[in-house]
Amino acid sequence: MSPTERLVALRAHLKGAGVDGFIVPRGDEYQGEFVAPYAERLSWLTDFTGSAGLAAILLDQAALFIDGRYTLQVRNQADETLYSFRNSSDEPLGTWLRETLKTGQRLGFDPHLHTPAQIKRYTEACEKAGADLVGLPANPIDAVWSDQPERPSTPFKVHPLPLAGQSHEDKRAQIGDGLSKDDCDAYPRDSVRLIVLAA
Repeated sequence: MSPTERLVALRAHLKGAGVDGFIVPRGDEYQGEFVAPYAERLSWLTDFTGSAGLAAILLDQAALFIDGRYTLQVRNQADETLYSFRNSSDEPLGTWLRETLKTGQRLGFDPHLHTPAQIKRYTEACEKAGADLVGLPANPIDAVWSDQPERPSTPFKVHPLPLAGQSHEDKRAQIGDGLSKDDCDAYPRDSVRLIVLAA
């Protein structure tokens, strides 16, 4: 698919899902800088391969937000007839949303790909525009990316204690204590589980 075809397919899917737009971050559910190929949704959609950025896709326009490191790269990779390029330092996504969204519009996002602080900022920006931020049950990029790579399934190894510094039980206890101190009761101390990221 060409970049134009990808954007058309995404917009058709968004329309069918009952939303007027979607936020596409460059990142995965672990908020790391290095992401597996399956999570390169921003790159697949826009052809922009920088390590930071995000796109806001509406049914009638789209913007690609990058920082100063990628000013030249974005112009060489992404199609300026499809996306308006925005410097995220000068015009953050929240500002663009407040100025662009219309009353009653619904902006979709994947709750797995954003931090609570980001969601709060985007919610406030949408509310100021009279719009709603809507968490979607599935990522619409995944629905239209026909040859999306599989998620990693590489076997993992447990580091010996001298390399890890602490046992996984102690580390989970620390996480649980930290969550309790922050008045977070979504993950009580005794239910914190070990999360293993496959390389």
